[in-house]
Amino acid sequence: MTTTPPADPAVRTRLPYLDRVRTVLVAAVILGHALMSYTDDAGSWPYQDHRETTLPAIVTAVLAVPAALGSLFAMGLLFLIAGAFTPASMAAHGRYRFLTGRALRLGVPLAAYTFGVWPALIWLLERSDGGSRTFREILTHQRPPYDNGPLWFVAVLLIFSVAAATLIGRGQPPPAPPGPMRRRHLVAVAVLTAVGSFVVRLAFPVDSAQPANLHLWQWPQCAALFCFGIAAGRRRWLAEPIPRHLANAGLVAAGTAAAALTAVIAVAAPTGGIDPFLGGTHWQSAALSAAEGVIATGASIGVLALFQRHTADRPRTALAAADRAAYHAYLLHAPILILTAIVLHHVPAPATAKLALLASLGLAVSYAAAIRTSR
Repeated sequence: MTTTPPADPAVRTRLPYLDRVRTVLVAAVILGHALMSYTDDAGSWPYQDHRETTLPAIVTAVLAVPAALGSLFAMGLLFLIAGAFTPASMAAHGRYRFLTGRALRLGVPLAAYTFGVWPALIWLLERSDGGSRTFREILTHQRPPYDNGPLWFVAVLLIFSVAAATLIGRGQPPPAPPGPMRRRHLVAVAVLTAVGSFVVRLAFPVDSAQPANLHLWQWPQCAALFCFGIAAGRRRWLAEPIPRHLANAGLVAAGTAAAALTAVIAVAAPTGGIDPFLGGTHWQSAALSAAEGVIATGASIGVLALFQRHTADRPRTALAAADRAAYHAYLLHAPILILTAIVLHHVPAPATAKLALLASLGLAVSYAAAIRTSR
């Protein structure tokens, strides 16, 4: 797919394939959280502590492996896409209007979630399970403090956006050095992600709790890909065909790293447990960080290239509506999933059937509601 760049670099170009990637990634997040609802070892999701049934071990193993590998790049790719649109938005609106827009689009939902939606969902879950804590008690005794659930992504993106506006400055950014995307750019992102992840996880292991649920252990990947996205936006790398050799190399490298990491975990985890992989001065943590750097970078560029080649310049109406509503679907999916799971709680059905129903309803209702609210 080829998209002709505009004459004025300050004008934001709509790239349908980036919208489609974002739509698919948000759908993957929704499905991943549905999966967590009926497992006890696949992540942190509030319904896990109140689940009435658990998936069979074999089903969990089959579904959790691709979900875990996908989590090594999915959120980072969302940050890359956000970064890619930042320079043009800054150039078109200036720093003040850019920050005002981000405060409204990101800050308002974040505040609503932190002080209203998320503690209300926790209260409702506890009440449905016989709990007695009040909304006020939940709000003032959250662990971590100021928990916002899945909107940690929004909080971190707001922080990164403020940092980008501060560093880029007012109005039109200085001209970017010419030249196409090259292998060394991707290698740099992979190395920064790997080294940064290992260092940060010395203090903040994977899935550790921080105030505002900031996921500090994931920041190296998110920051590296966000910065790469800014560079790509300034140099219009994503508006031109992504070099096929880079995309293919990225997918091969990511697949190789994923296979190697899976093998290492399968061999080491039964005797040493999973905790050494999550952080600290362990070779397992170094292995996970190295694999994450390769997977996050290689899979991201490979996925972008695949969608770039196979997404129409003018997508069908229904798909275009879903693409425009992806952010709203992300905001809405948590209450929809949790409320649906509560309704299904007393339905006499095996966990596998409940997961299928929760995943399909959660995905469909989240996007249907998002399309209506985003019009």
